[in-house]
Amino acid sequence: MSKTATKNVKADLKIQRERDLQLVKGIFQNKETRGGTVSFPFRKYKEDDVVNYTFTDGQHYTIPLMVANHLNQNCFQEVHSHCVGPDGKPATKVGQVEYRFGFINTDFRPIEGFEEQGSGLEMATISR
Repeated sequence: MSKTATKNVKADLKIQRERDLQLVKGIFQNKETRGGTVSFPFRKYKEDDVVNYTFTDGQHYTIPLMVANHLNQNCFQEVHSHCVGPDGKPATKVGQVEYRFGFINTDFRPIEGFEEQGSGLEMATISR
């Protein structure tokens, strides 16, 4: 990689990190255990410290954008189920997801970089 390309990557990473550190207000959702609490460590960038977060379902929080996006995009499990395909043969639905947690934005403004839950996830069907 050339020096110019390396500088551009570092500059882009710095801009993304600044965006990810902006604070957002919202409500935490625990979809596995209503009213339940969850704790987890989080660090996205190597220069950041590991921060332990604890959230309770239905409570309001002000957190960094990167943590809100993590809750909305990375906290799910795939669910596979059997079905009948369009050709009438047995098939398996793959890639359907159940979200474990979520973060609902309560700011009354659009937030650049905030990812709604489920964007970009597809469901596939495999026929046998």
